[in-house]
Amino acid sequence: MTPPPATAPYPTPYYPPQRTYAGFWVRLVARLIDSFIVGIPLAVLLGLIAIAAGGLAASSGNSDQSTNNAAAGLISILFALFYLLAIVVSIGYWVYFWGTSGST
Repeated sequence: MTPPPATAPYPTPYYPPQRTYAGFWVRLVARLIDSFIVGIPLAVLLGLIAIAAGGLAASSGNSDQSTNNAAAGLISILFALFYLLAIVVSIGYWVYFWGTSGST
């Protein structure tokens, strides 16, 4: 009498394929590309704000100190809003792409 064929008491587990991460240089280049994607539109916007600020400063002239202070305050607010926007856009870019696809 021969014994019955051996069968595994448990099914063989399924292991999903593992994600292969890119190396250092590929990730560095990807980071630079991401920086250009976010940075170029922000640089254009900063240039437009700088041109507007220059025009505002030139229009205020040397007439009155209070007018110059108001123009300087407005320019400061514009640049502060730009930097706030840059931070929000940068964080939003990373969160969106990492959240939807796990990469940028």
